[in-house]
Amino acid sequence: NDELHRKLNEVFPTNYSEENVNTYMKNIECLYSFSQVNETIDFSTAISFIASHFYMVDIETFLKASREIQYKIISHDELQIESEDSLFDIISQIIENKKKDDDEIEDILFLEQIEFIGLSEVKFREFISVFDFNEMSGQLWQNLCQCFFLNTDNNFQRKSNNHHRHHKRRECSLQ
Repeated sequence: NDELHRKLNEVFPTNYSEENVNTYMKNIECLYSFSQVNETIDFSTAISFIASHFYMVDIETFLKASREIQYKIISHDELQIESEDSLFDIISQIIENKKKDDDEIEDILFLEQIEFIGLSEVKFREFISVFDFNEMSGQLWQNLCQCFFLNTDNNFQRKSNNHHRHHKRRECSLQ
């Protein structure tokens, strides 16, 4: 047991820093597995850390994670993204990469994480052209309805830098 803890501390140092966000992302599946057998392993803090630094995560590494892990990160309240367009692109890749027998997390749950009011017109049109309206959920409809009332919503500003999302999320620019 001590050996396991020592190894875990090597791979997952407790000092979270921006420099090691991709190390955590690369090894998150292992941490999740270990947290299932040992309740002292803090998986939720790692997910929070990755979500709050998502704009720095290597997307290819992220896309290799299980859909369950991807969803835990993307749906996290502390998610910080580069832009809604970038989030839309990542979610599109997740959906495209779905294995036929993978029904772990439904595509619609990922789409519900997009705040469409923050999408560029090009990405919004892309969504409209590929989405099957027969798969509409109540949450997705609510997210889309925000677009219809854009002129009356003074709290939302289309900015790509430091935009506060409704769910305490923020877009981050990589300057």
